[in-house]
Amino acid sequence: MSGSVVLICQRTLPVHTEAYDLVNDQVIDQVRSERETVLVYCQIPRSRKDILEQLGLVNHTLNFRKPLLPIIVDGLIVKTLPDKPSSSKQRYVITEKSKSLLSGLISPDTAQ
Repeated sequence: MSGSVVLICQRTLPVHTEAYDLVNDQVIDQVRSERETVLVYCQIPRSRKDILEQLGLVNHTLNFRKPLLPIIVDGLIVKTLPDKPSSSKQRYVITEKSKSLLSGLISPDTAQ
């Protein structure tokens, strides 16, 4: 095969710019802030509606899934009535795992 030409495909990877890094950091900070807000707010049992209002969101399934479901899956908040998931009296409260996380975030001087 003398004289054959071999073509090499080269894929261009996206360039991470300062703007990309800034937006990425802001999103991470927002998610972390929402999580901390929920944990602090749920030190006493709260309804789904109350939690979403605290985050500035309306009581809608997608609004519940994005910020709250990961916190539940991580075992940071639990349902007060696990046997009745759709009860109107359902509340969410932080776990012992969350309490230990919060103790590192909140000093006794800043706790309200």
